[in-house]
Amino acid sequence: MSLHLHLLKKIGLFKLGLLMMIFSSIHTSAQLLHPDAVKYRTGFYNNYYKNPDSAIFYARKLASDPKYASFLRQAVHEDIFFYFSDEVKQKFKDASLKNNDADWKKKYNEFLLPIYNTLHKMSTDASPLVVNTSKPLFLWAKVHGLQQNVDNNKELEKSDRAGVQSLVKDKPGMPLKSPRNTADIARTKQLVKEFVAFQTTQENSFQDKTGTYALLMYKDIANEKTMQRQAEDLLSATMKSALGAIQNINVNTAPDIAIAKRAWNRYLYAAANYFKANALTLAGDHQAAGAYYKTAAEYSPDLTDLRKPNDISSEVYLFGNKQPEYFQLAYVNYLKKYGDKNQMLSALTQIALRNPVDHKAGLAAYFAANFAQRENFNTYWRRAINTGLDKAPSIFIRKTDGSNYSSAQNAGKWILVDFWGTWCGPCRIEHPDLQKLYLKSISDTSAGLDIITIACQDTKEKVSAYMNEFKYTFPVAMEDQKILSTYNVNGFPTKVLITPEGNYLVIPFNSDWLAFIDRYTRD
Repeated sequence: MSLHLHLLKKIGLFKLGLLMMIFSSIHTSAQLLHPDAVKYRTGFYNNYYKNPDSAIFYARKLASDPKYASFLRQAVHEDIFFYFSDEVKQKFKDASLKNNDADWKKKYNEFLLPIYNTLHKMSTDASPLVVNTSKPLFLWAKVHGLQQNVDNNKELEKSDRAGVQSLVKDKPGMPLKSPRNTADIARTKQLVKEFVAFQTTQENSFQDKTGTYALLMYKDIANEKTMQRQAEDLLSATMKSALGAIQNINVNTAPDIAIAKRAWNRYLYAAANYFKANALTLAGDHQAAGAYYKTAAEYSPDLTDLRKPNDISSEVYLFGNKQPEYFQLAYVNYLKKYGDKNQMLSALTQIALRNPVDHKAGLAAYFAANFAQRENFNTYWRRAINTGLDKAPSIFIRKTDGSNYSSAQNAGKWILVDFWGTWCGPCRIEHPDLQKLYLKSISDTSAGLDIITIACQDTKEKVSAYMNEFKYTFPVAMEDQKILSTYNVNGFPTKVLITPEGNYLVIPFNSDWLAFIDRYTRD
């Protein structure tokens, strides 16, 4: 291990939440760690930062078998991307200066050089999978580095201008020094052109994170006046690619990977529209900006996207200020200046429907201040909930106590359907709270909440032993041959909330589900 890599690990970078978030949508968890995959993955990891020739050997090995391809993508989009991030650069600088090493920038570039060379070899390899996996990152890394040179030169130009002006205060007509970053700007333009051309041919943009690197590249050049056309090309290509990938997806029947791709492409489309809106705002065209802010809000993570939070977590971190509803809030801020009350009510409603825990109270306050005479808020809220939801498939299933459960017999109530298994760690963690909610629901019938849980991929014997061990009394049914496919359950735990009107939604994974249910159902 190089001294620089050891330094980075020593200062705790691998413990940063960023490492866990960046590109966490690579689907490797379901794959068995075959010894060959472990060997090739370890070989690539141990060589990409010091021996490009060995790294490319292992990259080809990983690319040669479809079962191993995700390990290569993980290595590139987690490990390698990590070292080009601004967070790492800052940590490297801080650690070096702490050791009185003023030449940190040179050493940082020396550390990155073999990684650049590894990416260059990969991006020109004969294997299409190796190329597609590495080229988006390689092109962005080059642009990112060149743009840092441009920014550094601009700072030097400013200081030079100040110095020249102080010397020629009596000669205002004297020409100042010409820019020294012309070559870097020209090279950046060429790289952006190459990236956009490559982006239009990508078939696996989700797996290779092409759109993510496109928007990172956009952020690097957006403020450069001489590259506005290139910036616009990046946004246009990203919008076109992302929008095309999310059309005609039925979220009630789509497989897990399709839901993940939908979430990622919708977020990329939202982010690109948000950046376009910001550019128009800076140009003074507030009317045109409004349409893009609205689109960004509409394509922000919805309840379906929030079922797959890990698939957009890195993009939310990079482009959304760590907030899934960031673009929606930006639209609200726009409406405060340029919108009307009806537009604001609609925008606030959409935010509250996706995150009722944090935003329902704000919606209720706005409604009370501006629309109280029109109708009761609870009536408005219930109608808003059901708008756009699909009818809940009927549930008729036998419980472990021998009785039958029928959703039809509980029509007019809220129904919580919880899919779980005794083998599921996160499910077991939630069960004390689920038990409390169940006891509350049967003691306070005015709440109008009915609960049925369905044990999946399990045996009745194991379920009964588990319930007895922890003295849980919430009702349990064993899955039948169709319930999982009927509700398109792809992971556990999954919680479905059926409205009194008979429609249904899936509660986002990793949300505060107790508070979510409370805000949705409480009048």
